[in-house]
Amino acid sequence: MARSSMTWPDDTVAGRISEGTKIIGHRGSAGTCPENTELSFTTALQAGAHAIECDVRLTRCGTPVVIHDPTIDRVSDGWGRVSNLTLDELRDYNFGTRDHPQTVMTLDELLDFIGDWQGRRLFVETKHPGRFGGLLEERVADELARHKMINNDKVVVISFSSVSLARMNRLAPGNPRFFLRRDWYPNSFRVPFSVVGPTGVGLSLEAARRNPVLLPMLRKPRYMWTFKNMPTMEWAVARGIDWIATDYPGKAATIDGVAKL
Repeated sequence: MARSSMTWPDDTVAGRISEGTKIIGHRGSAGTCPENTELSFTTALQAGAHAIECDVRLTRCGTPVVIHDPTIDRVSDGWGRVSNLTLDELRDYNFGTRDHPQTVMTLDELLDFIGDWQGRRLFVETKHPGRFGGLLEERVADELARHKMINNDKVVVISFSSVSLARMNRLAPGNPRFFLRRDWYPNSFRVPFSVVGPTGVGLSLEAARRNPVLLPMLRKPRYMWTFKNMPTMEWAVARGIDWIATDYPGKAATIDGVAKL
């Protein structure tokens, strides 16, 4: 696929990064802590992550909460679909461990949290398909505006859904948007690239290792996920990937070539 067939914004804020790869704590420090919890996010940032990544879904009452799966079965001591539960009901469950109990985080709380970490960023993945469709992006944009983080590179929106990114391009055009892909076939996208308006592309580690010829095709900033061991992290840093998402941000921060905080 020729690069000239894609339309990209030039010199985006998210693209003007310091020298070296930056580390994103995937769901916080998911390899060492219960994922998507305040404990996990705190651990990642204290370990040297430049940013943290979270997943957002809507509760039955329309509150954006930080949960990856469509159900809470795997990540809590409760069960049920996020979209069928209210925030008050979710608060009844432990999203941590017996020794370190954690309550579910709302996007509101997480934006408050990241606001206290100067120079660090939050990557918010909008999860689709979902029961509420475009209401998710509307609620995310509402929260960004309320926290004065809309049209601000403090928060980067990421998604596998071209429709979701097109909505965010309309609702919050000044927030960087990364299009996540497990492959790279632009002609198959549901929405034209010019409408999606991504400011960066995320490619899975598996796809990149399987077909490294893709890497030069992806204009910066480039995002890659999910790293679980040092050899793969070193491989990505050596190839100049701008952002890598890892379950072990503390380990990643020790690699030569990682940007200094």
